[in-house]
Amino acid sequence: MGFGWILTNDINLDLKFSGKTVEWASSTRAEIFAILTCLIICPPNSHVTIFTDSQCAIDTYYSLQHYKMTPRRLQKLNNVLLWQAIKWIIQSLNLTIKLNKVQAHSGNTYNDIADTLAKAGCEQPDIISISPVGVKPQKGYIKFNEEFIIDRNIRKTLKKPINFRNIERQISHRSLHIIKTFTLEHRINWEYTQYWMSFNPFHKATSQTYSKHVSWRMKCSNYALPTLDALNRNYPDILKGFDTCFLCSNSTETNEHFWTCSESIKILKNIFRKHESIYNSLIINNINYDKFKNEIPTITESPVFTCFNSNISTIFDAPDLHCILINMIPFSIIKPFQDAKISKKEIKKSLLTFLFDLHKDIYELLWKVRTSKWKQYKLDHGITKSTFTKRINTRRERKRQNNFDISHNNPLNDNILNIGYSNPFMTSTRNLDDSVLWIYLTSSNFRHNLPWINSLYLTIIDSIQFDTNLFYYNI
Repeated sequence: MGFGWILTNDINLDLKFSGKTVEWASSTRAEIFAILTCLIICPPNSHVTIFTDSQCAIDTYYSLQHYKMTPRRLQKLNNVLLWQAIKWIIQSLNLTIKLNKVQAHSGNTYNDIADTLAKAGCEQPDIISISPVGVKPQKGYIKFNEEFIIDRNIRKTLKKPINFRNIERQISHRSLHIIKTFTLEHRINWEYTQYWMSFNPFHKATSQTYSKHVSWRMKCSNYALPTLDALNRNYPDILKGFDTCFLCSNSTETNEHFWTCSESIKILKNIFRKHESIYNSLIINNINYDKFKNEIPTITESPVFTCFNSNISTIFDAPDLHCILINMIPFSIIKPFQDAKISKKEIKKSLLTFLFDLHKDIYELLWKVRTSKWKQYKLDHGITKSTFTKRINTRRERKRQNNFDISHNNPLNDNILNIGYSNPFMTSTRNLDDSVLWIYLTSSNFRHNLPWINSLYLTIIDSIQFDTNLFYYNI
């Protein structure tokens, strides 16, 4: 980022400056650097008027003097280290500062010169930065990965890495390898997937119908549909190894096979053929012709529907279709809307309603066909709801009886006292990973819990680096 300023009270001095800075790039940060560097050269006891086209910088500067700006709120400001440096310069030089707003790119001569200086500053080889050691009002800071200081609102800043880590952990689960593959291929639009997962098409905020539909979305996306492989895993003594697909009667029924089954493909083809015309009409009826002017809009077809133009032997041959079936929204189904220059608000409204109707048909015409055959199987073999509930009570009684046998040779010994398990959060010494420690140390109340820090492992305490007059945490 480049920044620059020019002295205007005596233009004959030709006093101007331009520079470059890095990290936490924003136009406001560049403006703050310009204000900071111009204040450094001001003589003591001066009255300084600064003209800038950054309203954000002006508002933040005057908010620093507000009585509600407590030290705690101050630390939540972006670029707090720079603002603290500006306050220290003003206090040390006893300056009187006034900031005025000028319109950007409005033909103002000096503002245009400052913009030219800022562009020239980007080409300079040297980088200007602020050392926190010289900023006396700032008592501490946090350094990430021994590379750069987090000069931002800590809680908001840590959301991104924590969210990325959480989603990486989620999709790394062995049953979600398909979602991880689609993510690495940049096939899933996570923004619209989030909209879809929280979409409520019903009039009531909560209802049994809505809960049922949310359950369908979540179970599909997590590969948690109650297929026969899962039922055999949980109730082996009831199903007794029966795991044949109800639709094709050839393969083992699993969550993956349910979508790859040849009979499923046939049903899905009819469903998607029906909804393809609805999808196309949504785009045609909402094309924003004003943005095309005299051009003829060209709209690409989505592979979600065109994949059925050829024979599909398995759903893995159509990854975009696979995304839709597991309730992930691919980029390819949004692109035709964007090609038609339809607004994002209209895309959300039309697409989410369309997806609800589509999945409703998938549920009614495919999943219910499978569940009806499962119900018939239970009826033929005398399996009822009480068969599953009574089994739980039987297992509990068996556990109770075997608790008295504490021998190691007893395979059914489930006595928790013999396992030797201890909850790590019930011990006095707690071993936390760096991310949890980061959250703790950056919370506003960590100063009140120093005994809690003392209970951590010494290796973690040693990783916190302290300076003599200034402390900082190096995560």
